[in-house]
Parts: sequence; C-alpha cells; structure tokens
Amino acid sequence: MPDKLNKADLAIIEQSIRYDQPNFFLNRFLQGEYTGTWWRPVPDDILKVIDYPPFIATLQRWIDGYEAIYEIWDDLSQPDYFVELENGAYLPVTKEKYDAHDYYHLKRFRIQQEGQDIVFHHRHGFRLPKWFMDMRKAKQELRIILGGYGSGKTLNTVAEMLYYAGTLRHYRSLLLAPKNDQAEEGTKLANMLITDTVYEQKFLLKRTTRPWRFFLGSSQIGYNSVIETRSMERDSQKILTITADSAALDQAEGVENLTELRRHVSTRFRGMVGGRRRLGTLYLIANAEDHGNVELWDLYEKGVAGSREIYVSSPNTADNFYLTPYDLDRYLRNVGENPLKREQYLGGRPPQRSGSIFPTSTVDAMRSPTLDDLHDTGINRRLKDYIWEANGDLVTHWAIPPESGQVYMLVADPGTENPPERNSPVLMVFNITNFPTIPARLTEFWWVSGMGSPNPWISAYKELNSKYRTYASAFYDGTGFQAGYDSLPIGLNEIGAMPANFGGANKFRYLTLAKKIFADGHVKVPSKITPIIKQITGYKLPDTGIKQDIVAALLVLVYGLEPSYAEAMDKFVNEPVVPASRYGEQIEEDNLGRYDTFEDFDL
Repeated sequence: MPDKLNKADLAIIEQSIRYDQPNFFLNRFLQGEYTGTWWRPVPDDILKVIDYPPFIATLQRWIDGYEAIYEIWDDLSQPDYFVELENGAYLPVTKEKYDAHDYYHLKRFRIQQEGQDIVFHHRHGFRLPKWFMDMRKAKQELRIILGGYGSGKTLNTVAEMLYYAGTLRHYRSLLLAPKNDQAEEGTKLANMLITDTVYEQKFLLKRTTRPWRFFLGSSQIGYNSVIETRSMERDSQKILTITADSAALDQAEGVENLTELRRHVSTRFRGMVGGRRRLGTLYLIANAEDHGNVELWDLYEKGVAGSREIYVSSPNTADNFYLTPYDLDRYLRNVGENPLKREQYLGGRPPQRSGSIFPTSTVDAMRSPTLDDLHDTGINRRLKDYIWEANGDLVTHWAIPPESGQVYMLVADPGTENPPERNSPVLMVFNITNFPTIPARLTEFWWVSGMGSPNPWISAYKELNSKYRTYASAFYDGTGFQAGYDSLPIGLNEIGAMPANFGGANKFRYLTLAKKIFADGHVKVPSKITPIIKQITGYKLPDTGIKQDIVAALLVLVYGLEPSYAEAMDKFVNEPVVPASRYGEQIEEDNLGRYDTFEDFDL
C-alpha cells in the first residue's frame, strides 16, 4: 500500500484543487532525488553554430540562469548545498536539511563537479509549461497539440493525467496510439515521471501490463484512479466499451478517419462519477510530418480560425525547458538549414500541402521575403497604411501603402461566407507596373467576412478601387452564380469592374497559364500570409469540396495579366522574358523599402 499522506501533502492537494494549479501538486509529488533542472555552462562550440532564433533565446536563458546561480553560490563561499528562503535570501545548508521534506517547497541547490565545470542541480518536481497551462483554460474539449520535435507534447499530457489521478475521484484516462510500440512509449513516459518520486510512494497502488494500467489513489481521501495505454492496432474494439474522463491520441498524424475516431472516443466521456461530471477532453497529439493526415491539418486550421469546438497549440521545440543545449544542437543539425522545414519540424507548423497543380517549387518562386521585411518594418514602426489583421495563422487583412506613379490591378473572388470557409470573398491588389519584366507584387490582401450577404465584399471592392485608382484594371470572378454583380443596384457597373469568365475550357486554360507565370516568379506574395500559401499548395483537381477562394482570385489576376504577358512574349519571341529570379528580390529601397527603383535588368 502507498505511504500515508501527511498534513503538508493534504494541504498541497487542497490548494491545487481550489486554485486549479496542477503545478503545486506536480512540483511536490513528482519530485525525487534526481528530478529538477541541471544548470551547466553552455559550450562555446554550440553557441557558435546555433542560428535558429527560438533556440538562441533558450540558450541565452541557460547562460543567464547559470551565471545568476553561480554568482549566488560564489557569494555564499561556494557551499555544497544551499536554498532560497521565503524572504528571497539564500542560505548554505547541510545535506540533511537539503533532503528534509520541510524544504521541499523552497528552491534547493546542490553542486557537483564535471571535469572543470561546476554543475548546479536545482531540485524540484515536474512543471507544466505556460503553453500547456494556457491550453488547460480552454473551453474547447477537442485540443490539438501540433508541436515541434521534443517539445514535450506527450510528456506534459501524461503529467496532467497524473495530476488528475491524484486529485479527482475515480478518474480514468486513456493514452492511445496507432501502433503497439507507440502506445508503449506513453507507458515509458508515465513510468519515468513517477519512478523514485514522492508520487510513487504515496499514490501508486499497482501496475499491470498488456494493457498497461496504472492504478493510483489514496485511501485517506478515497481516490481510486486508472491511467491506461492502449493501441488502435490491438485494442480498437475494447476502446469502444471503456468509459473515461479524457483521452489523448498520440501520433495522431498517422491515424486515418479521425472523424470516426472522435465520435467513438468522445462518446466514452459520459455520465457522472463520484458526484462529478466527466472532464470530456480529447487531445490529438502530433508532429508536423509531411505524410500527415490531411484531416488533421483541416481540424488544425479550424482551430486557428477560432473554432468553438477546437483549441490549437503549437509548442516549439525550444518551449521544452528540460532540453539541454546539446539536445537543441542535435535537433537543429538533424532538421537542417531550410527555414520552412525548421518551422515545420521545430515550430510545429503544418507542412505545405503538395498540390497536384502547383508544386512546392512553384510556391517557392512566388514567395517574397522582401515583401515580408517591408511589411514588418512598417508594422513595427506603426506607420500609416501598413495593415495586419490576423487570428493566429488566419491572416484576413494585409497591406502596404500604395505608391504614386505605379499601376495597380484589383482582383476578387466574390462570396458571402466568413473566412476561412468556402465561398468567403477574397480581394487582392497587385502592383503591375512594367509586368512581366518586373513581377506583379501583392500590395493588399483582404479576406472579407461576408456574413451571408454580397454587400461586404462589394463595399470593400469599391473602397480598394478608389484607393488604388484601378478604374481600368479591376476584375472579379463572374463565372456561374457569381455573374450579374455588375448589374445589381448596389453592384459594380458604375466603376467599370470587369467579370472574368472561367466557364467551359477557360478555367483549364488559365490554370495552365497560371502555372507558367507563377513558376517563373512573375507573381510575388509574402510568405506570412499563410492562407495564400496553404491554398495554393493544397489546390487539386477536381476542386469540388476544397477551399479555393484565394486560388480563384489569383486566377482572376492571371486573367487580367494575360494581355500584358502575351504582348511581352511576342516582343521577346527571340529573346526570353528576363527570369524573375534575376530581379525578384534585388530591390533598392527608400523610405522604409517602398519600391522606387529596380536594378539588374534591362528594359
């Protein structure tokens, strides 16, 4: 039987429940002789090679923390053990006092020698990081953790399960994974967290195998809880018969038909137990793998857009404060130098979708770091007419100021819904001065909320038409049910907007032309407008049922650019149009990067 809980233990449990602070509980009970943080000097050779900003910031915290502790230790005449008292003062102590339970709530340090280095062991229990604590406050019951490698996604989820097992009556949770070996990894994490800790002494009743179960509780407070790990491969039918408080599906990127799984598992969270209702939370834990489940990425995007049902968290590898500088160096070397892959594998960003129409190389040719830098500078300096409106990755309005003496084109795909749903209106303005010798460059992107009416997009269209003076270069998709906007009383007839018709074979014709123009880098967009990048990379034929409003607006752009492109091709029939890669990013900037001159090309 577990050891009895003392008065201090019971007080910690009571405070954790009252203030909903699991770290009170975890810091006390998931604590053992070798748990905590080991502060070591950061090697110079690692400092020289780390060039990923989140990792640089983490290394700086390691450096600052080590230096601060070293200074305190040195001021205390370099004792073997010391603690921080409640008044903030530090005091040398004996090993007996360092080990005493009365000091468990204080910052406790001991030193050890590793070669020429002094290492400080800050003894404490487990602590959930801020990103996980923020997620615990969410009202949404479906929670997606799409994180970087080693960011602690599963580890923190298991720690939360252990917290509930010690503070809720008759708590039961399921840790699921697609394969047997993946499920066993969850078991190993649970064992690692509780072995040789106060938790093991005072809460562990017994362990069983196949399936792995941890029976946890204390007769003093009447708790009797179970955490069990199961695989979809071996236990798919058994899962349908289990009633539980919560479940976490690890390696969710490898699970097909998540909708069916959600339905089956969520129905397990039912009824009352011990006088309380079930928690009802389902965690989908995943890495941002290229081969991941498209259904999971769709759920992620809904969560980013502010879904009432889905909460999304994307912890960076750097957010795991249990990783050492050596760990960070190893991750960075294995992921490589590609910034997009770093954000995917370390930053927990969904992978680019490999569309059958626009390959990754085409999307890369469209990206413009210069537009990103220009916009960032304007936003950071709070300059007029620089616009940024976004909810997470869902960018709805982006703009840089118009310039005098430039020619602009306004394009739109009409709609009545709200982003990011299908049939939500998209408006875009491009600087087309000297196209195609100079790429068409995005100046404004506006994903309008239709709220069930065409009025919002028409009003926004008129506003942009006046702002950029696109009186002879304003187009919109007038195909099918979208035809007739020019004849409405509130329509576009008075500003001369021209409908683009993609009926019949026209759509395929302009898709073919778009592939050529985009791949050659003749259209530039900022990378930070992620909805543009996602829709282009995810666009496939047939396009029924997929989100394509941004792609439709870009096809309208190609429709409007076709005469200029055809004329240029005729002009240079024996001389190819200057490749965009020669000049696309070689821009001489003035007045915070406005495009005044372009160099390195011949007109």
